Amino acid sequence: MSNLNHVTKLLARGTQPIVKTAVAATMVGTLATPALADPIVSPPPEQYIPPVFCFRIMDINVTGEDRFRFEFEVLNWTDTEADDLAIAIAAASDVTFVDESGGIRQPSALPFPDGGGNQVIPNDWTVDPTENGTTAIHWDGGTPIPNIDLIQIAEDTQNVNLAQAQNDAIAAINAAGFPNNDFDPNDPETIDNGLNVLGGFIFEADDFQVGEVLSFNWFLTNEGVPIGTAANTETDNPFGFGNMTIARADLDGNLPDPLFPELGNTGIVQDNRIFAPDHS
Repeated sequence: MSNLNHVTKLLARGTQPIVKTAVAATMVGTLATPALADPIVSPPPEQYIPPVFCFRIMDINVTGEDRFRFEFEVLNWTDTEADDLAIAIAAASDVTFVDESGGIRQPSALPFPDGGGNQVIPNDWTVDPTENGTTAIHWDGGTPIPNIDLIQIAEDTQNVNLAQAQNDAIAAINAAGFPNNDFDPNDPETIDNGLNVLGGFIFEADDFQVGEVLSFNWFLTNEGVPIGTAANTETDNPFGFGNMTIARADLDGNLPDPLFPELGNTGIVQDNRIFAPDHS
């Protein structure tokens, strides 16, 4: 019997400041405990930055023995529009990207596209064939991803009355790029309803067996320059990069131990859904 009949779940260790996982047209499970990881954005007490996510798994499909196809979207909460995206393996593992597996799905598998609020934005980006291998994939931008600058909004709406600062920041986010005016930090399903999102990015992972972990860094860039890096320089924007870690659990939901060897473990969100069909 193939081990594809094990439940495939996601464990996300993400960078800013909440990372969640989702699939197709469902959003279940709770996000009461955000997945926080370095660098954490810590605004002054008079400023409010809502919990958002920057990188979201949208769909997972089985494409072979211990091989999975992932679709994801990215959100741009930085101070600069993004015209390129790169992902690269962050920790040595038997799990790798399938060579030349980077791609674009059009239309993307946005949840609830027929009235759920998500903006169905065409993805006209392409994959750089020279950086489409087993350890890294690079997408070249077509239409840039607009930005909504959360840090600037927090500065512009700061108030000694934190409740007022929160209300003003949410209103400013809606005005900056949410046509349906439905951004709500208490409803994660609304976070990617703005115009600063692009979905339909695809890659495959190979030799992804039960108990193994795939960890990769992602970077948004502008004209070839990363908007954020792990160096944390003064010009870096913490919403422009991150780390995504995906662990494959067994049927009972047991996870690798240690979960993220040598990576640290600042925060975790585990999704309780079965992402891959039973192929026993």
